[in-house]
Amino acid sequence: MRSRFAVPVALALLTVPLAAPAMAADPSTDGLVITEYVEGTSFNKAIEIYNGTGATVDLEGLELRLYSNGRPLADGPNATHAFTGELADGDVYVLTHPSFNDDEGFVLGGEVDATSGAVNFNGDDAFTLVDTTTGEVVDSFGQVGVRETYGQDVTLRRTDLTRDTVADDAWDDSAWASFPSNAVDQLGVFPDDSDGDGGDDGEVVCDTPSDELTLISEIQGSGIDPTERFDSPLDGQTHTIRAVVTMADSDLNGY
Repeated sequence: MRSRFAVPVALALLTVPLAAPAMAADPSTDGLVITEYVEGTSFNKAIEIYNGTGATVDLEGLELRLYSNGRPLADGPNATHAFTGELADGDVYVLTHPSFNDDEGFVLGGEVDATSGAVNFNGDDAFTLVDTTTGEVVDSFGQVGVRETYGQDVTLRRTDLTRDTVADDAWDDSAWASFPSNAVDQLGVFPDDSDGDGGDDGEVVCDTPSDELTLISEIQGSGIDPTERFDSPLDGQTHTIRAVVTMADSDLNGY
């Protein structure tokens, strides 16, 4: 654990989530579900699909169908992408545009599984995931047949795993948390550990009784004398701490 005080005290990590996801701790769905949508600068377009069915899913026969500029279902999609391979239970699949992240230099939370020219939406398009063996719409994004700005220059992450299997029904943005353009730090990672507003909507779980927790203020040194800034009275001891986590930074690999 890191802090700006850098006190050399051995700490036992709290068994609490940094920021609980807005959905249940063990999200499950009766089918594959779209969990992230990225409509960033240039060709930084991506979608993420989650498998919470409880079993590995064969992706053969699954197809992404893009409907651009309000194109109706009856006219068929503007572009399609056929998926291959398998997706394990609890895993995610990331599909991006072939020119995704060419020169941006940002780092994804996970990995890209495949690329496709069909991932070329512009914030006012809609798309579906279809099981071509049955014709069933597995999930959808936006409202097919209606040209409306659902997500322009934005990253959207699903907070409600209820699938939208009616492709031309009204778009419900309450099922999504919004993030800035090119926010890809959680792309390829699920469950998302941010609820969209920096808050913590989940239950904090800690096995240590509260009277056995040590406040961070009791551990940190005074810092009054720069030559003695690490003068913690608990130096060398091991404690389970109680504190407010204000930031998790992947670059620092800590809190």
